[in-house]
Amino acid sequence: MLERSQPETRSRVGYCFAYRRLAHFAGLSIELLEGLDKGYEPEEIDIDGLPTDAQLLKVREGIKGKALGSGLRFNGDLQYPQS
Repeated sequence: MLERSQPETRSRVGYCFAYRRLAHFAGLSIELLEGLDKGYEPEEIDIDGLPTDAQLLKVREGIKGKALGSGLRFNGDLQYPQS
């Protein structure tokens, strides 16, 4: 876990959660995991930077009915239609 994640990151919190649950299930002590997930604070969301409802509906209409096969993934590059 320490090699796969950086301190004070969301992934470290996730690893600690999973290992804590696994240790609890196995009846093992979780003392070694204490404090490893501390320090993570999510960033504040800039509400002004979010798309409007109208923009979201236009994007939704643009992809409605298009066949998306398994294995295709959204890469986060969303193009908003020009109004």
